[in-house]
Amino acid sequence: MIQTRFGTPVTIISRHHDYAETGWVDVMLPGGASKSVQVHDLRADGGAREIDEAARQAPERPTNLPV
Repeated sequence: MIQTRFGTPVTIISRHHDYAETGWVDVMLPGGASKSVQVHDLRADGGAREIDEAARQAPERPTNLPV
């Protein structure tokens, strides 16, 4: 299970990078809200490999769309 650093469970729905090549993902929160978070702010039962695998499988977010 992937969660925020505060323990809120999330589902990764897309990925993107900023100009500094920082890894970001868009996540779905409980209740249906979504937001962008940096990959290093996520935690998972399976560790970084679980997060990396989920981010790799998520579609790339087009860069011209607002967050």
